[in-house]
Amino acid sequence: MIDDESRFLWDVEKLRNICGSAYESELLDASAILRRLLIDSGNPLLKKIENKIRMKALFTVQDQPGILDFRTLIETKTFGRSCTFFYDNPDTARLENIPTKSIRLDAFLSTAIIFTEGTLLNIRQIINYVANVGGGVHQGSPKTDDAKAIHVHAALLHVAGGPYPLQAIYDISKVTLRALTPVEEGVKAHIGVVNTNSEPPT
Repeated sequence: MIDDESRFLWDVEKLRNICGSAYESELLDASAILRRLLIDSGNPLLKKIENKIRMKALFTVQDQPGILDFRTLIETKTFGRSCTFFYDNPDTARLENIPTKSIRLDAFLSTAIIFTEGTLLNIRQIINYVANVGGGVHQGSPKTDDAKAIHVHAALLHVAGGPYPLQAIYDISKVTLRALTPVEEGVKAHIGVVNTNSEPPT
């Protein structure tokens, strides 16, 4: 079995490669990597690594997310009810002079980035949907309310030329990669560099 440190280094390098190309099939792979790194079983790989090297990942997000204002506008009927979708790109590096803040993993996963059909959806829900329903790890019918809310328009609504859940995975991957790069360096310093360019052993 591969050890946690080697698995982490391989996953971060794989995520880096995916962010450089962003093909649809690779974004499905990214959802599986994100689930393993950030979510799995309540004790994700990142938390195991943080505990081992005593270093915490910090995720950079908007200090004042626009999606919350958008929801208020909908609920107060400032916008018509026909405005039922909004995507708040979590990648703060795309624009200059955006007020940002640094947060830990649990707060990052709870960050809302999509409003659809009256429902706010967070980063954890998007990763789980693409990994568990969209084909990143499993493919099937949505079971939870949040997965059903995503699924309604998953194939119909496009952002930047692709289905919005996959574009969200791409943007989440970029934010995650920046947060994990210092941790990656910490792991390398802790155990020494391993070859991350080949498939990991099972």
